[in-house]
Amino acid sequence: MQNLFQDHSPGSEEIPTGGWRAVQDVYRTKDGNAYFTFSFVKVGIFFTHYEIDIVSQPSYGDREAGQHSTHRLPSARGGYRVCLGDDSQADSLFNARKWAGTWAEHTWNYICTGRSFPNR
Repeated sequence: MQNLFQDHSPGSEEIPTGGWRAVQDVYRTKDGNAYFTFSFVKVGIFFTHYEIDIVSQPSYGDREAGQHSTHRLPSARGGYRVCLGDDSQADSLFNARKWAGTWAEHTWNYICTGRSFPNR
């Protein structure tokens, strides 16, 4: 899979004491027609994996936008996050980015064609 993420340098924002700064990246689909922004947040009792928050994405338009058909879950931080089935699969930032890119491609395909996500 081609890595189309753009790394963003830390800004001048202040991080509160005891707080975290999530990594936020933009993914451009392989056809170049859509952009998705994700926030990668380290979670778990021992910060063992990442949750992938969906910061922005193209509209589903007339397509069904329910959580099941779009493979999304509510995020503890508001909005939605990518549903992986098993969050431990995003055990590194590298793997979390791969999952986000795969989800973005499947989502874009669903938006454009109406075809549902493939079964694993």
